[in-house]
Amino acid sequence: MKTGDFVLREKVALPDGPVRAGVRPEMFVVSENGTPVIVHKTQLRGRDFLVDFDMGDNHVRALIDNDIDVQEGKELKVSVKPDTILCFDADTKLALGKF
Repeated sequence: MKTGDFVLREKVALPDGPVRAGVRPEMFVVSENGTPVIVHKTQLRGRDFLVDFDMGDNHVRALIDNDIDVQEGKELKVSVKPDTILCFDADTKLALGKF
């Protein structure tokens, strides 16, 4: 995966032109079918870990339940919860919706 390459769902239509996507940290989940990433840093935040990793060219922070074994330098497979990717028109900055 590289910056700008992602699949929302089949048959989801977005307007022509550049689109920016955002995902809130709490919308990530650990998933056997997720994208493998290497954990750079962890911080215990109460019931969650704040986990830093790179996904393609992007630095990402995710909130992961603290009952999951998360270790710096180790691989973790993450996915995004359905219907939680926020999309914006890159030029006008207007929200296009959640996908």
